[in-house]
Amino acid sequence: MPSMLSLEGRQLGNYDVIRRIRVGGMGAVYEGKQRTAFNRRVAIKVILGNYAADRDMRRRFAREARTVARLHHPHILPLIEYGDEQGILYLVMPFIEGGTLTSYLRRSLPDLNEVSAIYQQLLDAVEYAHDEGLIHRDIKSSNVLLEQRRSGTPHVYLADFGLVRTSKQTELEQARKPIPLDQVPGTPHYMAPEQTMGIVSTSSDIYALGVMLYQLLTGVLPYDDPDEEQVIQMHLSAPIPSPSDHDATIPVELGEVVRTAMAKRVEDRYSSIAELRQAFLAAIQSPADTALPIENN
Repeated sequence: MPSMLSLEGRQLGNYDVIRRIRVGGMGAVYEGKQRTAFNRRVAIKVILGNYAADRDMRRRFAREARTVARLHHPHILPLIEYGDEQGILYLVMPFIEGGTLTSYLRRSLPDLNEVSAIYQQLLDAVEYAHDEGLIHRDIKSSNVLLEQRRSGTPHVYLADFGLVRTSKQTELEQARKPIPLDQVPGTPHYMAPEQTMGIVSTSSDIYALGVMLYQLLTGVLPYDDPDEEQVIQMHLSAPIPSPSDHDATIPVELGEVVRTAMAKRVEDRYSSIAELRQAFLAAIQSPADTALPIENN
């Protein structure tokens, strides 16, 4: 089986592999060029090494392809093609020039107008997935892609549905014994407390969106430590931070949105994306709309 480093210059189906963009825990994403359609630039996601021979991993990859193929939303990265080239499974998607939200936040911190534009698009994507009966389970800044448009406002794409589950699948899985912590799918820095025990629902995605809002406002994560076990413990028991504690210029109303979305108990969070959106819009508009009261003499 070829290693990750040997794919540059290879051909996968109708696509030439140009360069590796990023590496994940189980594979990598490459920039590629389509041999037809005017040499269109594409992103090619692959799994390699031991994971490529793993039956469960191959099933997960195929499930991601089937899932994304049936989703049609302006803020979900579409699938162009799914293929198998001599045992190398690959997904082909549009190449997004702007990169990930992670890299965007490293370059600069968005103002409140940009936060509002980016976050609302992300909410739209997740709400659509929930309406389709899907739970993403891995919402994080590296799975959010930004395409720069002439308007100046980045166009958001939610990507990587490799851990997606339907609501029905989730109910069946959660009827079983909770899985060990080291086998819990997801990313610790964005993981809801119940997700650490293998229990997920749409509320787990809402929790991750709370983490994302904190990150958009501050440029940092609410809980961070080199030891991922410590990060998980913070999600389980540490006080919920407010972005206004990190930066006093951030409206406290937005801090309350973060704290509600990130509530430890599912029942204390927003019950839906619609409820989260309503609270977010009210909070982000309130500073501009609020004036000091005029005292009557």
